[in-house]
Amino acid sequence: MLDTDYIGGDVKAVSPRSADDCCDECDNTPKCNTFTFTYDNGGTCWLKAVVKPVNWVFKLGAKSAQVLNPTNPPTTCGTLEDNTDYAGNDLTSTKQEAAESCCADCEKTPGCQLFVWSNHNGGTCWLKHTKGVKVTVVGAKAGSLPTSTTCAPIVSDVDYAGNDIKSTRQTSADVCCGDCQATPGCKLFVWNNYNGGTCWLKHTQGAKVTMVGAKTGLLLEGPPSCGAVESNVDFVGQDVANVKADQAVDCCAACHSNLACNAYSWFSGVCYLKDRVAETKVASGVVSARVDKCSSLESDVDYVGNDLSAVTSDVADCCAICRQTSNCGAFSWAKGVCYLKSSKGGIRSSAGVKSAVVN
Repeated sequence: MLDTDYIGGDVKAVSPRSADDCCDECDNTPKCNTFTFTYDNGGTCWLKAVVKPVNWVFKLGAKSAQVLNPTNPPTTCGTLEDNTDYAGNDLTSTKQEAAESCCADCEKTPGCQLFVWSNHNGGTCWLKHTKGVKVTVVGAKAGSLPTSTTCAPIVSDVDYAGNDIKSTRQTSADVCCGDCQATPGCKLFVWNNYNGGTCWLKHTQGAKVTMVGAKTGLLLEGPPSCGAVESNVDFVGQDVANVKADQAVDCCAACHSNLACNAYSWFSGVCYLKDRVAETKVASGVVSARVDKCSSLESDVDYVGNDLSAVTSDVADCCAICRQTSNCGAFSWAKGVCYLKSSKGGIRSSAGVKSAVVN
């Protein structure tokens, strides 16, 4: 409001670059809910904690405003989806009065990837291992944990110009991935420190420009896939955990939730999670699959240099071998050998070579 001074309730005074900075100063100051900017002392934000209704007086040149709380406050799980439920796949439930508190419960629960909050029993978080069918439930709120399997690794000091769908306020770039995932049409995001932290959600990758402090992430087409299912085949040994599951298809999500897992065998209601495929044998009733936790293979592409070691193996197992090797972040495969590398580095065209990076 122009030419307006809110009376009393001062928390502190700061000297901003302009009146536009008062909002951020108030937002970052405990108890502050309003401010008045005046040109005193070269420009001053008077940050205030005012009980409504707000009393004001005319003051020429002053500017005042109230700071609004977002409908869904930012959480480490990103922006919450209102009136949304994802059916089934419950791990457990916790009692919380506010949906925003569910995120911490999900983070502490092994295998939890998302949650749905409802007002059942005064407020309940339903913690889930997999996104089921999305349904509309009035009053429900859903949120997902940010994971490296949803977005590609964040790149610093890069912006992609234009093509914005919308923006969200987040203090950390890591949380933008969840906001992008929850926004129809979003394919990538750019984060910068505008207004204390903003995710710019975009539908298309525009011109790449250097912007110091910006951080960019690309939304992957889907979570890392589980490979083709092999029926009546057992991956022998290499077990890292056992998880009960009624169907073999549930082992895929269980493996994704276990950092050490790169493959599984399912038999008689149990997923046997494995760190790699070392040996196979015929076993009636057993169902097995590899779980790829690397980017899609780039065909006829070699990652130049950064070599750590070389291991004889099928290309399907290079990802698991790399993930088990200290400091390995990428690989190139050629003629039956995985060339393990510390990072992707430069690339060159090379017929028959296949390469990927660890997610």
